[in-house]
Amino acid sequence: MIYKKAFACMMENECPEKNGEQGCPSWQQIVMTNNQTGEVVPRSDCVLNLMPMLMVEVIKASNRPAAEISALRNDIVEKVKEAVLVANSVTTLNNPQNRIDS
Repeated sequence: MIYKKAFACMMENECPEKNGEQGCPSWQQIVMTNNQTGEVVPRSDCVLNLMPMLMVEVIKASNRPAAEISALRNDIVEKVKEAVLVANSVTTLNNPQNRIDS
C-alpha cells in the first residue's frame, strides 16, 4: 500500500489520523483495559505516542511473575518457620529430660 501522507506529522506537522491510503502506517488502533474499571477500550493513536505507554505495560507484565514468586517464597518461609516452632515445642514436651516430676 502506498501511503500518500506517511509521516506527514514530521514533515508538515499535520497528522492524517487514519491508517489508509490517505493516512500513515504509524496510525494504529490498540485495545486497552482500564485498570480501575476493567473496561476494554479501543484507542487510536500514533505509534510514536503509544510506544512509551506500551513499553511500561510490557515491563509491568514481565515483573508480575517475579512478584508472584517472591510472594510465594515469603509465604513458604513463614509456613516453614511455623512448622519448625511447632516441631520444637513437640520435641520439648516429649523429651523426658525436660519434664519436671513432683
